[in-house]
Formats: sequence, structure tokens, C-alpha cells
Amino acid sequence: MKRNVVAVGALTVVLAACATLNPFVESSAASRFDRGMRALERGDYAQATVDLGWVATHHADRSVGREALLVVAALEMDPRNPKRRLSLGADLTQSYLLNRGNEEWTLPIARTLHLLALELGAAEERVAAAEAERQRAEARLELPGPSVPERLKMIQDERDRLARRVNQLEQQLSTAEKNLAEKDKELERIRKTIKS
Repeated sequence: MKRNVVAVGALTVVLAACATLNPFVESSAASRFDRGMRALERGDYAQATVDLGWVATHHADRSVGREALLVVAALEMDPRNPKRRLSLGADLTQSYLLNRGNEEWTLPIARTLHLLALELGAAEERVAAAEAERQRAEARLELPGPSVPERLKMIQDERDRLARRVNQLEQQLSTAEKNLAEKDKELERIRKTIKS
């Protein structure tokens, strides 16, 4: 019963938030129910939640209110709903199941919706937990400084720079050896000239 109160409270909070976007007062439950169903057919989940939620909240003791509650629970689990809330859908279906005035044929549907909401919510929670764990693991593995590919690139660049320097020094040495050889020849020629 406590979850029933929580679900109705959650639905009331949702309706209060939605009502600020589209304020209107209407007494006809059937007309609001129809308007909510048309909004749902158009894919206007926010408006459908406002209209059907109003009916579910204000006419909970009538069949139209119970039907509206089941539809709101379903739209909270609908994958096409960009703002779906699986946990609220599960709470609303449980609230529906706790009501004694439901038609018998709706109970298997409500139970299946409830179990699907729990299963999908648990799966989404597992995915979110796995993603959070992956991010924590990556954060722990990050070491200061460059990565291995960056370090390899730096080493290759340094190797190439040193190879160019070695070539340059070899050319300078070769030039210096030629100059020295020419000077040795010049000195030898000068010695021969002095001795003669």
C-alpha cells in the first residue's frame, strides 16, 4: 500500500509539473481521457501524461481513472517516449495492480508491463553501472605523460633527427679530410720546393 501512495504521489508531482506548461481545468473525465488518448496517438507524450494523469488522479475510484492509470504506466515505459521513466512506470503498474476494481482481463497486461518495467529498468541500470565502471577504470589507467604511440613517434622523430645530424657530420668530416689532404699535398710541395 505504501508503494501505491508513492506512485500516486509521484504521478501528482508529474502532473503538477506538466500543469504549469498547459494550465486548464475541466470536469469531464471522459473528455480528458479522450483528449489524452488522442495526444498519445499523435506521439505527444507530455500532453497525454497531463490529460490521462489528471483523470487517473481525480477519478481513481472509477473505471475511467483506472484505465487512465494503466495507460499512463504504459506510456512511461514506451521506448518512443523521449522522457520515459521506467521506475515510475513500474510504480504505476503496481499501483494499478493493487486496486481491487480492475477488470480481470487487464491484470495479465498490467503484470507483464510491471515485470517489463522492472526488467528494462534493471538492464538500463546495469548498462549505466558498467559504463560508470569503465570510465572509472579508464581514469585509473591514465598515466601522466604521452601515450605509448606518442612516445614511439617521439623516438622515431629523434632517431630521424640524429640520422640527419650523423649525415651532416659525415659530410663535414669528409670535407675536412679533403681539405686536410689538400693541405698535406701543399705542405709536401712546399717542403720539396724548400729542399731544392
